Amino acid sequence: MRLSRPLPAICLFPLALACVAPGALAVEEKEPVVVRADQVEYLDALRKVVATGNVEATYRDSKLTCDEATIYMDTKDAYLRGAVRLVQLGNLLKGDEIVYNFETRKGTVVAAEGEAGPWRTRGDRAEKIAVDSYLHRSGYLTSCDFEQPHSRFQSREVRVYLDDRVVLKDALMYVGPVPILYLPSYTHPLDDKRPRVTIVPGKDKQWGLFLLTAWRVYFHENLQGRFHVDYRERLDLATGLDLKYLIPGGGEGLFREYYTLERSLNRKHAWSRFTRPRKDHPTNERERFRFQLRHVWEVDDRTRATLEYNKASDGTIIKDFFEREFGDNAALPGTYFQLNHSSPWFGLSLLVTKRANRFETVTQQLPSLTFGLRPLEIPWLPALIRPAGRDGAEGRRPLWSDGGWFYQSSYKYEFSNVGDAVKGTEARLHTFDSTHEVFFPVRLLRHLNFRPFAKFRQASYSRGLTELAPQFQQQGAAGFDLNTRFFRTFGLETDALGLDIHRLRHIVAPGLQYEYLAKPAGSSAKLVRTGGLGKSNRITPSIEHKLQTKRGVGSQQRTVDLARFTTSMPYDIEGAEGRGGEWNGVGLDLEALPNDWLLFESDAQIDPHLGKFSAINADLVASPGGAGAVRSGHRISEALDTQEGEFKDLPWAVGLGWRYVRNTSAQLTLETEFNMTEKWRLGLYQALDVKRFVTEQSPTESRTLKKVYQVPEFEIRLERDFHEWMAELLYNVRREQGEMILLVFRLKAAPETPFEFERSYHRPKAGRNFPKR
Repeated sequence: MRLSRPLPAICLFPLALACVAPGALAVEEKEPVVVRADQVEYLDALRKVVATGNVEATYRDSKLTCDEATIYMDTKDAYLRGAVRLVQLGNLLKGDEIVYNFETRKGTVVAAEGEAGPWRTRGDRAEKIAVDSYLHRSGYLTSCDFEQPHSRFQSREVRVYLDDRVVLKDALMYVGPVPILYLPSYTHPLDDKRPRVTIVPGKDKQWGLFLLTAWRVYFHENLQGRFHVDYRERLDLATGLDLKYLIPGGGEGLFREYYTLERSLNRKHAWSRFTRPRKDHPTNERERFRFQLRHVWEVDDRTRATLEYNKASDGTIIKDFFEREFGDNAALPGTYFQLNHSSPWFGLSLLVTKRANRFETVTQQLPSLTFGLRPLEIPWLPALIRPAGRDGAEGRRPLWSDGGWFYQSSYKYEFSNVGDAVKGTEARLHTFDSTHEVFFPVRLLRHLNFRPFAKFRQASYSRGLTELAPQFQQQGAAGFDLNTRFFRTFGLETDALGLDIHRLRHIVAPGLQYEYLAKPAGSSAKLVRTGGLGKSNRITPSIEHKLQTKRGVGSQQRTVDLARFTTSMPYDIEGAEGRGGEWNGVGLDLEALPNDWLLFESDAQIDPHLGKFSAINADLVASPGGAGAVRSGHRISEALDTQEGEFKDLPWAVGLGWRYVRNTSAQLTLETEFNMTEKWRLGLYQALDVKRFVTEQSPTESRTLKKVYQVPEFEIRLERDFHEWMAELLYNVRREQGEMILLVFRLKAAPETPFEFERSYHRPKAGRNFPKR
């Protein structure tokens, strides 16, 4: 029987175990193949379906579309022709023709092209060899969507594991028609956007010409890393290995190793020994290395264990090779083990620190154990008596609401000694410290939050610096926290300057803290050096102002903070040495966000004795979405794309920063980044020392010099978009470090900068403060 047009399902049911709807046919199976097309013909004797025109066949997680299709319903074999597209697990495989089996989901595609994540594969043929993978023989992998890609990995074998990874054998990388790199094997996870191979050339005052390379290795989804081969003209060759690992059920960690036989050239360039033999100097040689192991284990929802071990040849290797990872405070990390457990009732912490390098001076904790009891209500203590006042029945209100007594405490035991680089181990000390606190939170006059408290602390020390017998100290303390909150709403409606204000609320939150620490009882003279207790009597008034408004439409309106200003003024009634009546530094903190594109932040300290500012920090950032980038620690020209969860470049950004420290420095910084054209992007950064005091020493005297209007750092960045590649040229001049030139190529499909693990390149942002030399 032959049908020229589709019929209602009820007409075909007696003829075969199939279901045909208008424009559709399905086999009566547990997992039927559903076919839709402009025209579907069913041959009953052969149990074959012939479909033409906008054919769509669906089976389980696979969907096939084409111009013509022949499908055998019993065996589920199919022959499809004309613009064939196979979609499975979000990945696409297309070609001119395909022979396919819906049950095994295997087949062969002619003139095949695949899409997996940001990558595209292509070859004369592709074999669907398993449910979740297909294979190109003599094909290529690229991230370019042009017919003739700018760059590609040409390979003898391209194997794609759907929603997992791409594996290449005998891969040769081409840029245009030129081969530049050969890899015997190459694996790229589809959920990983980091670059596989990075090559960073440059020039630096300390290193000379350099070439930094990193090769990513993918052993397993639980074991990945990078192999580094770095060449520095004045320091010679260095190699390193970074591995990130995951132990199922046993935590995850990071292993780092870096080694160099440093051959310090005392000449300008490596070839200077030939061009200027008279100025040649002997070459110094020494071994330098760094070893790090860090493991973190989430034992359960409340317990976390961390182990870190750091070994190095010297204390400056981090600063010399990895300064861009750690910044100006490039100190060698410590060696320790820490175990933390947290519960609703208590917290427990175990810490062990150990000196791993003989050149360090470290206070070793062997161990330090801390136990903290969280606030518990004491039901058997009587509540404060509510004084006679107004009750609700008579319209009279109480002077305060009932509260309860609470108790919390902490206990700490520590055995420590000092691992000294010169004297060895000394000053062993056992310490036991406990603190007990009772407090009573209460609300006064319906508006005041009042929390009086009393503390008792006891510390004991044994095997001290001069005595073996235990020494004890006790100290009592008392105080209170008092705060409230008032607000007033103004019916202001305006969109002047793009403020978008719908009613304005002014919140005032004054606060007052007071704490009295009594003079410790016990022999404190010999315990000051070991962190003994001290006397204090301090009161701290503070006040916070906040402006809020509503933005949005209808029920979608949300509360937005426009500005916040906080002031605090600690006052010592009596200090530790008996002196009193002194104001400490006045702290000011201001944050304003009048528009989504404009942010101003500032904090300052005022010396009350001089009536002058002792420090000021201020930042002004303008960019569409840049306010959130500054708060997250990213560049001012980046903002978070909430849909994709990635930081992306903004069309423009401007940042202005000011840093002032009295009698030390005053620094102005400026950063801007913007798109010049659709393909070109320019970034500028400059720090200017308006005033800077420098101490210079000579054999006879030391003197302080005042230098003004000097540039400690200047940087220019130029980016060019090459479709699937981004090229960036960076020129940086930094005081006392010289010039540096970097040329970086980044693949758009792998946008992360190539300085991962050790060489995380952090671009400066507005207001960065540099060390004063």
